[in-house]
Amino acid sequence: MRSFRGRMTLLSVLLLLLGAWEIYTAKLDLGLTANERTTRGTVKFDPQRKNDSDTLFNTLTLRCDFYFEVDGGPYVGHEICPKQMIATSKSSPMDYVGGPVQSVTVYYDPSNPSTNSMMDFTTRSKWDSTKAKLFIIVGFLLLLFSQLSTLFSRKGNSGGTGEAIDSEGAAIPEKSREE
Repeated sequence: MRSFRGRMTLLSVLLLLLGAWEIYTAKLDLGLTANERTTRGTVKFDPQRKNDSDTLFNTLTLRCDFYFEVDGGPYVGHEICPKQMIATSKSSPMDYVGGPVQSVTVYYDPSNPSTNSMMDFTTRSKWDSTKAKLFIIVGFLLLLFSQLSTLFSRKGNSGGTGEAIDSEGAAIPEKSREE
C-alpha cells in the first residue's frame, strides 16, 4: 500500500507543480497584453503532426506551425490548431500531402517577436489559468485520496488477532508467532 500512496503523492505533487507553472505563464501572458502587436502570418496545418509542446493538453492536439515577419525578420511559432483550421475542406490534392496553408493573425511581443501566438495574450492567459485550476484541483484530489486510502487501510488492518498461515497452508499458533 505504501507504494500506491507514494505514487499518488508524487503524481499529485507533479500536478501541483504543473498548476504553479501554468499560473506563472498566465501572469507572463497577461503582462504582454498591453504591448502586444498583430501581423498577418501564414499557418500550415499538418494532420499527421502532433503537438510536442509544454503540457498534456497540447500533446493531445494537432499542431499548427505559423510563419510571419516583423521589420523584415522572419519568425516562427507553433501551437494548438484552431478549430477552423481542422474543419476546413481539402481543396486540392496537395492539401492531403502537407495540409492546408492559410493566412492568420499572429499576436507577438514587439520587444521579442519570438514570443508569439495565434490567440491574443488575454485569451491565452485565461486558457493558462483554466489549465492551472484543473491541475491544482486534480492534484489536491489525488493527494486527499492517497491520504484517505491509508486511513481506510489502517482501519481494516487494526484489531483482531487473525490467523497466520505458513507456506504449506498450516495454521501457525499465536504463541510461536510472537517469538
